[in-house]
Amino acid sequence: MARDRIQNILLHMKDRCYNPNFKEYKHYGGRGITICDEWQTPHSWKGGREFRKWALENGYADNLTLDRIDVNKGYSPENCRWVSMEVQQNNKRNNRLITYKGKTQTIAQWSREVGIPFKTIQQRLNRKVPVEKIFSEKNLSAERYLDPEERRKASERVRAFMSDPLKKENWKKSLSKRYKH
Repeated sequence: MARDRIQNILLHMKDRCYNPNFKEYKHYGGRGITICDEWQTPHSWKGGREFRKWALENGYADNLTLDRIDVNKGYSPENCRWVSMEVQQNNKRNNRLITYKGKTQTIAQWSREVGIPFKTIQQRLNRKVPVEKIFSEKNLSAERYLDPEERRKASERVRAFMSDPLKKENWKKSLSKRYKH
């Protein structure tokens, strides 16, 4: 089983890096991510044997995934490791990092550490709540962190919505359907 999975990992890696028709190509080969020559020997399985050897000598297990330590560098023995899915999810380009009390982590890591739901932290960041307050206050009113001009615009949007009889009626119908017993 390990043999088949390792081979599939290498084949998938090659598709991501070298097949422009592969759905993930734009995130890998499309931005210059490559596979080292040692693992990529053209027209032979020598590269496959080298990758398998590296994998087995460097902690491969069926429950782990291949992770590039530096997400902006290619696949090579120096830049790859076997990690849990949780570790890999925290090593992505699109993660938002938050530094609080000198410690930098992803939203997911902070969520687990402080017990505040991921979505709550994300919404507070989107509302530009100061980082110190994101973690120190249980209930935050989003409105109090809007600048006066944003607050005025938000109030105008609510008033405009509520003054339109059709929108107001559709809203009432939607709510009555949702909460009907």
